[in-house]
Amino acid sequence: MDLLETIRRGSFLYDGFHPTEVRIVLSPTRYGTGDYEDPPEISDDVQIATYYVEYGSTYEKGVFHAGGGGFDSFEEAASAVAAAVGESLVWSAD
Repeated sequence: MDLLETIRRGSFLYDGFHPTEVRIVLSPTRYGTGDYEDPPEISDDVQIATYYVEYGSTYEKGVFHAGGGGFDSFEEAASAVAAAVGESLVWSAD
């Protein structure tokens, strides 16, 4: 398991009511699908800096159960978060 570096934290209102955390993390690995039917460039893990989005639990602060991505840049990951959660997104100052 890679150690992930948190690049940015924020929050948004899930369903318009529930404050929920979101973060963008940087991993040294782009994870493949592991599916033998996929070509190697999709199936295999690659050692390359990759940004992932992690969404927090709506009921337990600091727990991140859902995620997605595999973005080449921070900007791409941040744009994906903004598109997914909408106008309630607020990035932390830290």
